[in-house]
Amino acid sequence: MKYILPTSLTYIALITCGLNLCAKPSTSHSLIIDDSTGLSVPPGFEADLVYKVDKQKYGSWISMSFDPKGRLVVSDQYKAGTFLINLPKVGQTLSESSITKLPFDSGQWGMLFAFDHLYMVSQSKVVRIPISANGDFGKEEKLFQLYGGSEHGPHSLIVTEDGKGLYLVAGNFARTPSFEKSRIPTNWKDDVLLENYAYGHNGNGKAPGGWVLKFNPDGSEREMINMGYRNPCDFALNRDGEMFIYDADMEWDMGTPWYRPTRINHGISGGESGWRATSKKWRKYFPDTIGSVLDIGPGSPTGVIAGTNARFPTHYRDALFLCDWTFATIYSLHLTPKGSSYTGETRTFVTNIDGSLPLTDVDISPDGHMYFCVGGRKGQSYLYRVRYVGKESTTLSNLDNTSEHAKARKTRHMLESFHGKTNPQAIETAWPYLQSEDYHLRYAARIAIEWQDTKNWANQAYAENNDLSAIHALLGLARSDHSNSMEPSINRLLKVNFSKLDKTAKLALLRTYSVIISRAGKPSQSQMDAMGKQLDPYYPSENDNLNEELCRVLSFLQHPTVVSKTIALLKTTKAKVPDFDPEIMKRGNNYGKRILTTMSEEVSPNILNIHFLFCLKDVTSGWSMEERKSYLGELKNLLSKKGGHYFSGYLQKIRESAIANVPEKDRLALKYLTGEIKGIDLAKLPRAQGPGVAWTVNSALEI
Repeated sequence: MKYILPTSLTYIALITCGLNLCAKPSTSHSLIIDDSTGLSVPPGFEADLVYKVDKQKYGSWISMSFDPKGRLVVSDQYKAGTFLINLPKVGQTLSESSITKLPFDSGQWGMLFAFDHLYMVSQSKVVRIPISANGDFGKEEKLFQLYGGSEHGPHSLIVTEDGKGLYLVAGNFARTPSFEKSRIPTNWKDDVLLENYAYGHNGNGKAPGGWVLKFNPDGSEREMINMGYRNPCDFALNRDGEMFIYDADMEWDMGTPWYRPTRINHGISGGESGWRATSKKWRKYFPDTIGSVLDIGPGSPTGVIAGTNARFPTHYRDALFLCDWTFATIYSLHLTPKGSSYTGETRTFVTNIDGSLPLTDVDISPDGHMYFCVGGRKGQSYLYRVRYVGKESTTLSNLDNTSEHAKARKTRHMLESFHGKTNPQAIETAWPYLQSEDYHLRYAARIAIEWQDTKNWANQAYAENNDLSAIHALLGLARSDHSNSMEPSINRLLKVNFSKLDKTAKLALLRTYSVIISRAGKPSQSQMDAMGKQLDPYYPSENDNLNEELCRVLSFLQHPTVVSKTIALLKTTKAKVPDFDPEIMKRGNNYGKRILTTMSEEVSPNILNIHFLFCLKDVTSGWSMEERKSYLGELKNLLSKKGGHYFSGYLQKIRESAIANVPEKDRLALKYLTGEIKGIDLAKLPRAQGPGVAWTVNSALEI
């Protein structure tokens, strides 16, 4: 065996600038290359190739699940079928006689043995099949209808934390199925302030995006739990019973302010993770989104499993394991409590340094080994096993039930008990937590209040003396679409002394203005003037997040100074090179190599400036000719940079909007920058004809 030292193994979220880059990983540890498989694993672990799949017979595997007897069920992505496998013991070979085709549809994206049934998720339905005590399968029963979405459709199932029901996760192409209850107020909207573009992949996609649904074992009492994802294929509960969802990025957005890397979301009750189509994606600092526990980077999330039942060292049994199809990596995710939520870090657990490991699913067998499969999109599938053979303790750690973090989680659960229902105690109980220092307690409290009749708390929101409580209450009121609430809401927000708020509260105030206006429409001119007077003295700020939101709101207001201040700001910002791990990018073959070509100062775009240009595109007044030249010049410069597949297209859209707002009288002076006059290639001009003339001064004067 050979040792390798990955240059970086742990990711933390980058908060700086509010731009979705990834921070440099902070820890590393050695991995061992297993000679028999070519896989890299931590010391003390061994990897086995259990089976190279006969693709002609069994297809390309995308999902798997163990039954209580240790048999494995797998499914092909397309039409080959679903199969039952009796696995060999360690050291033995799997023979094809151990593989049985089951009389069920192929293309099962999620499978789970629970409640004496096999549950399966396809693009069109959730079904269950009873299993007898001796392991025989009964007749398939359809539980409820699903509505497609291909690789971005319905996906995986897990058992709920109380062991009494099931959760189902789906991607952004799956329409929500019928449901009887919801923890999320169901009047979800895009909630974006400025004009955006229905452009590119899923350009007309609508909220809620991806979602998590809860239901009883018989398919009844379906309840929407959280939403706002792009394409999570899988999720898991940690040992505290908290849900964590591994969500996908939109790789074609790279280089834009709205690119969101693959991320770990805490799937709390009523949670909104803020995915929206195209340039409408929410920033993770918005107070009406739960943000992310951890941003990881580019990738294609697939299987997720908790390590609880693995016969692994203790710290791995507390971890979750995440599969990345593109970058040939299984990460271990190690969570640390923070208030009522968590922070996290990842470490590479299994990889193949040549990138030939398109991971699709992972599970823990009853004997405590990890099994995972690779394949998908008609690729060659393999089934692998990872075993721990070292000497570290494999006992479970003691659960924390007494720390301040545990108490905070208990408080959050208490607030979440008001979600999805009206309760006369909810407003009085939840209101004090609107000013909590714990972000997730504020969030849970606001959702609890939103579920109550707004007639019972709107006046309380208008009259609230504490500014932080007022901001979050009025955000909830706007999201509740309370009639005639815009004028009194803005009047209360105008009383806030912006300078006395901390950064988080300032961002919450700016976002609340955005949500109020996006839902209720344009305020009166007098209120718009007052908002500008309140905010303009603090723009620009020393904080990039605040500059993003101040520019957004002031641009909507058409404030007379927003153009000059923003154009000046454009000249002071600098591009930031995405700090993705080059070693991980190399595992992604051609895709990773393309990302590497964007990771240099010469070609990385100034993402913050793209946001500023986006905000100014529809500002129609307050421009000087020099400012228009600076604006279009920066756009021209950005078009020379590199990003994702839609990068230049978005910039062209911004450019078209901006040019459309240039007065006709000014366009002639800007034609070279707007592209209406093309440059002349002197080398392509026609050559002069004839013998030529030897001119003198006197001969020229005679003409």
